[in-house]
Amino acid sequence: YSTAASIKSSEYVVRSWLVKADLFTSMRISDSAIVYFNKVIASPEALNIPIANTNGYFELDYFFGKYHWQIGEKLKAVDDFKTAYRKAALVQLNALMLKYQHVLATKYMELGEVSLSATTAIDYIRLYDSVYNAYRPYRIAAYEQEIKDQEQIIEISKLKQDREVQEVKLERRKIIILVSFVSFIVMSVLIY
Repeated sequence: YSTAASIKSSEYVVRSWLVKADLFTSMRISDSAIVYFNKVIASPEALNIPIANTNGYFELDYFFGKYHWQIGEKLKAVDDFKTAYRKAALVQLNALMLKYQHVLATKYMELGEVSLSATTAIDYIRLYDSVYNAYRPYRIAAYEQEIKDQEQIIEISKLKQDREVQEVKLERRKIIILVSFVSFIVMSVLIY
């Protein structure tokens, strides 16, 4: 193996451990989840995996937060979610920032921290609006293109209908000409 290949394969192993830990957390099998979390923590590769790369997101702190919440360590879980948010904010990953703010607002509410929940929810809405507005020109362009595509589809449909009508008219004319020709022949035979 080359160094790059071994780094990549070890990253996949660490990612698979994290996915297994999260799966066991979701299944509420904490004992199995912590085994895989410990493997991730003990792995030197885990420190070198960025929160986002071409392989996707590496949400170690978020998954730890889910785990700690499940086992009842709610304040530790909130700290994990905050750490996950800070790391996402550091590299400006809006999708993860929105996700973590939503989770934090929900968890604060569950803890009875209404003011923190409201503040986090307001921050979430502001970020969501800024992301939404940043992509607004693209959505407008996509909408305009969709309208053009629909107009083209309608125009193509009209042209197909016109062609079918012309084909029907042509068939009728052929039938009229054929009947006229046959009538002419029959009349000619009868006259002679």
